[in-house]
Amino acid sequence: MLKMSERTPHTAALVTEMMRKGFAEDRVAVVSGDADVAAAFARLPFDHLLFTGSTQIGRQVMRAAAENLTPVTLELGGKSPAIIAEDIALEGVVDRLCFAKSLNAGQTCVAPDYVLLPRGKIEDFIRLYRDAFNRMYPALNGNADYTSVIDARVHQRLHDWLQDAEAKGARIERMSDETMADGSHRMAPHLVTQVSDEMTIMQKELFGPILPLLPYDHIGEALDYVNRHQRPLALYLFSHDRALQQRVTTHTHSGAMCINDALVQVGVDDLPLAASASPAWAGTTAARVS
Repeated sequence: MLKMSERTPHTAALVTEMMRKGFAEDRVAVVSGDADVAAAFARLPFDHLLFTGSTQIGRQVMRAAAENLTPVTLELGGKSPAIIAEDIALEGVVDRLCFAKSLNAGQTCVAPDYVLLPRGKIEDFIRLYRDAFNRMYPALNGNADYTSVIDARVHQRLHDWLQDAEAKGARIERMSDETMADGSHRMAPHLVTQVSDEMTIMQKELFGPILPLLPYDHIGEALDYVNRHQRPLALYLFSHDRALQQRVTTHTHSGAMCINDALVQVGVDDLPLAASASPAWAGTTAARVS
C-alpha cells in the first residue's frame, strides 16, 4: 500500500494510474487523501512501514507505528553540510555545489543545506556562485530547466525564513536580478551570510534555493559545528588532503558522505542510502502486508 503526498495530487494520480495498469489492487494499492488519511494509514497494523519526508512527520509516523509494534524505515532529510577545506580551489567546488543546490530548485533531501568555508573565501564564493548560476540558467522566467518551489505555501515560507534571518542580522545575496513574472513559484537562489543558530534557516531543513555560508578559522571548528548538531543525511567534503578526508570520515556521522562532489552519491545503486529526489515523493508512505 502506498500513501502518496497530498502536496502533489497530479503525481499521485499518475502513480495510481500506472500501478493499476501493472498490478491488481489486492497486490499494490495506492491511497490518496489529506493529512488525516495519512495519520490513519500509519496507525494500521502493517508488517513494515517506510516513510520518506520530514523529520517532524517522521516522528509522528514512528509514534503511530509503535502502537502496533510495526517495524519502521525512515528516510528523512535534514541539514546536510558542505565543508570546503583551505587546500582546494573554489572554482570547481562552486560549480558542483551550484548544480547540486539548483537541481529541482534545492528540493532534494540530500541537497547541500549550508556551507562551511574558510573565513577569507566568502566573498569569492558568492561571486563565483552568482557567475555559475547565471551561466547554468541565463533566464528564469519560463525556464523549464529550473523548476518552481512546489507550491505557494512553501514559496511564502522560504521568503518568511529569509525575512527572519535578515531581521536577525543576516546579509542576503540574491543570485539573479531577474524579476519573476511568469506566474510560477520559481525562486532565485539566495546565499545568506552573517548567520546564527537563532535564525530559522539554521534550525529547519531548507528544501529550497537558500544556502547559508558559515565561516571558520580552522577545520576543527567546522567539524565541531557539524558534530554539535543533528546527524545529517549527507555530508560533503571538498579537499584533496587525504589525511583530512580520513579525519572527516572517521570523526563525523552522516547517512552518506561524498568527497569532492555533491548529490551524485544517490546515483550509486549499491550505496546504503535511499534518497528521495523530488518533492513529489516527500511525504510518501509505503507499507507491506503479508
